[in-house]
Formats: sequence, C-alpha cells, structure tokens
Amino acid sequence: MSRKTAGGAKRDTTQRPSLSHYATCSITAAALPMVGQPATSSSRRRKERHERGGFPNPANGRPPLRRATTMTRKRLLTTAAVLWIWGMFVCGGSAQTEMDRKSLRGLQGIAVVVEALQPDAERDGLHQSQIKTDVELKLRQAGIRVLPTEESFKVPGSPYLYVNLNTTKNDVLYGAFSTYAFSLQVAVKQDVTLTRDSALTGSATTWETHTLGTVGANNLQDTRRVLGDLLDRFSNDYLAENPK
Repeated sequence: MSRKTAGGAKRDTTQRPSLSHYATCSITAAALPMVGQPATSSSRRRKERHERGGFPNPANGRPPLRRATTMTRKRLLTTAAVLWIWGMFVCGGSAQTEMDRKSLRGLQGIAVVVEALQPDAERDGLHQSQIKTDVELKLRQAGIRVLPTEESFKVPGSPYLYVNLNTTKNDVLYGAFSTYAFSLQVAVKQDVTLTRDSALTGSATTWETHTLGTVGANNLQDTRRVLGDLLDRFSNDYLAENPK
C-alpha cells in the first residue's frame, strides 16, 4: 500500500517483518523435519533395537524394565536364601536284604579300600587319607577287626570294605557360591563261586548301601558325617551276624 507525500512522491506503507521474525522462522523450520524426509540414523537404530528386543517390549516377550529387575532380584534372593538354609541335603539309601546280611556271617575281619577323590574335592580340603582314617576308626570303635591289605588276601574270601565318594562341583550365581553333588557308596566285596561251575571264583559285591546328596563347598567336610551314618548300618548288620 502506498501514499502520496507532501511533495507528491509515493511512499510504501506495507508492514514488513522484522529480522527477529526471520530468525524465529528459520530456527522453527530447521527443528521440524520436512514432510516425507526419512528418519535419522539414530532414530532408525533405536527403532530396530526396540523391535528385536533390545528394549523392554511386551510385544516381543520382554517384560518392562522395572518388572524384569524385580523378577531378577527375587530369583537372587530366593537362591541365596536356599543356599543359606540348606547346609546339606541327603536323600536315598538302599535297604539290605536278609541275603545281604547273611553274607557277612563268619567274617574274621575286613580290609578297607577307599577310592581316589576328585581333584576339586582335594583342593577344597577333603582327602582320601581322611576318609580311610574315618572308616578304620569307626570300625574299630564298633569292635570290628580291620585287616591290613596283605593279611586280607590270606583270609577266606579276601573281604574288604569298599568306599567310593564321588563328587561334582557346581558354581551358582556366576561363581558367587559353589556346591557339590555327591554320591556315597559303601560295599562289602569278597570272593564268590559260580554255582554252575565251582572252578570259577571272583570278587563280587555281597552287601551294599549308598546315598546321594548336595552340600555347599564350604561344608564339604559334612560328607564325612554322612559316611559315618552308612558305616553304622554296616556295623549293625556285621555285629548282628557275628555276635561276640
């Protein structure tokens, strides 16, 4: 729009935008993406991570972050509580038949043979010599004669008490705790004769008991107490068939 001045010249009266207006428009335009413009690389990567499970997303089976953290904490606390309460868990144990017990009748004593232990158990403080000492002491306390290995070959049947403690070490909670699964066998082995051919004689198990269990690595020595319980079974059957 123009107006005439006093001198007859025309003056443009149209209102023009200020410089600050141009600056505001340019910033606004730069901040908003253009219509049809593809997403930036960062937003595209974020979308891909969300779709393939990088972020918690109920659609792909992953619970929300807060829920996942709570579930993990509950699992850790539950496992720690079980390990704290559970010093040792033992189950199983075989029952002896009358035939098993009668196979002990007439024994004049018995030798002791202890199977070698696993290296992990040895490193955690349990030794084969300890086991053998425990067995021999338990038998002597019950009044059962312990035969030296050389002498046992001269006794009819060459009887010996076989002890096998088999262990497997497991790490729990990424190595925060260690446990042992173990099997413990106590058996009497002696020479037997095949009924259909008396010329065939060999060593066989005639009495046996065993048990299974789990124990924390710090309580591995408790397996010796379990062994004592199995030896009590043997001593009771032995003395019942060989009363003094």
